[in-house]
Amino acid sequence: MVERTAGRMKGVEVEDFASASLVGFVRASLARRRLDVADAQPPAPGALIALDAKRGLLRRIAEDHGLGTVHAIGTDIRHAPFDPILHMLLAAPTGADLIGRWQRLERYVHSRHRVRTERAGSRDLVLAHVSERGEPPDPAEDLLVAGLLVGLLDKRGCGPVDLILVQEDGTEIAPARIATTGGPVQTHRWRLRWRAEPTSPTPTVPLGAAQASARGSTARVLARLAEDPAGPWSLQGLADDLGLAERTLQRRLAADGLSLSTAIAEARVQEASRLLTETQTPIGLVGLLAGYTDPPHFSRAFRKRLGFTPSEYRKIKAKPTRAGAR
Repeated sequence: MVERTAGRMKGVEVEDFASASLVGFVRASLARRRLDVADAQPPAPGALIALDAKRGLLRRIAEDHGLGTVHAIGTDIRHAPFDPILHMLLAAPTGADLIGRWQRLERYVHSRHRVRTERAGSRDLVLAHVSERGEPPDPAEDLLVAGLLVGLLDKRGCGPVDLILVQEDGTEIAPARIATTGGPVQTHRWRLRWRAEPTSPTPTVPLGAAQASARGSTARVLARLAEDPAGPWSLQGLADDLGLAERTLQRRLAADGLSLSTAIAEARVQEASRLLTETQTPIGLVGLLAGYTDPPHFSRAFRKRLGFTPSEYRKIKAKPTRAGAR
């Protein structure tokens, strides 16, 4: 859902995927709201979506329907179906952690536009949407990202969520009232507040490698870790989730030759292998969704565990097997 600057090889793959995912979501929201946009024709299936095409679409929406509508479209992320990136974001145990995961996603794909935290309080943040290099984000890009964060927090159970635009003189404007101001509005700085923290468990993920292959007393452990491999796990937190005493969990892991860190590493590798074989998620994003800090870390850990790089593993698993082949 974030944009990546031009790169090479795997970097381009991540950029294309992120752009296609974002534009697809925006078009779905337009259809849901029954809004027409001039020249907003969907690309041919499989077409690469350039950054300028995404930016042009958002500008046309703003021109035809106003910046407030762009923000509202962003909030429609609460209606989006299951997606690996959304699952990673929505597995956050708190609102602040969800924002942190969004920022981590931006760093992971080297997005040219980033959400920076300028002030942090209890369920009360001042954020700025800034450019790492090149020209700053368009107002429409600011409002879309602001809406996405509101929608994600709401979908995670943090509502009601309130976002206002903070002006240079300290005044505040609601996105829905931009058209009534009668003058220029700064759209890149926001005050974001939410009233509650999630009380429901993290959303479940379809059955994957960790759940299917684990045996014995570690099955539940790996299954839970695979639901949120990027989570800030602790032995006590995991034990609480599983309804076990911390010492009991530690003994069960040790009985299978595992510690918390090795169990997390195993769950990450197995979740990555599931994404590589069961989805079309680009390799550049698989590592992020499986909980790795950066692509080199992912590639090293995966090859050490399975003997193949992620790309080699996907190719091997994709090869058809001939009947009777030896």
